[in-house]
Amino acid sequence: MHKAAVPIAGAAMVLFFANARFNSSYIRPGTPGAITSLVLEAGATYTFKGGFCVRPHFEYNTILDSVLRAAVGISEWVSLRKPDMFNFGMAIGFSFE
Repeated sequence: MHKAAVPIAGAAMVLFFANARFNSSYIRPGTPGAITSLVLEAGATYTFKGGFCVRPHFEYNTILDSVLRAAVGISEWVSLRKPDMFNFGMAIGFSFE
């Protein structure tokens, strides 16, 4: 009898902080230190017979600080065009147990 893959789910919420020196160097001079962005991640790993694994996952990232949000698209150091970003991916691999 074939055994179905049981998903193992995971999720995370991450806050990023950048100090004033970092922000002044990479965003815009005079930018204060701040909690800069929020990242939400979720995914599930499915492991099949023989150790074959598939992991669909997604990530949402948004810039929280209003000064930094305004600098997006202006700064030569920031390659983003919008202050919000959504990523989706599919990881494929093998589990060696």
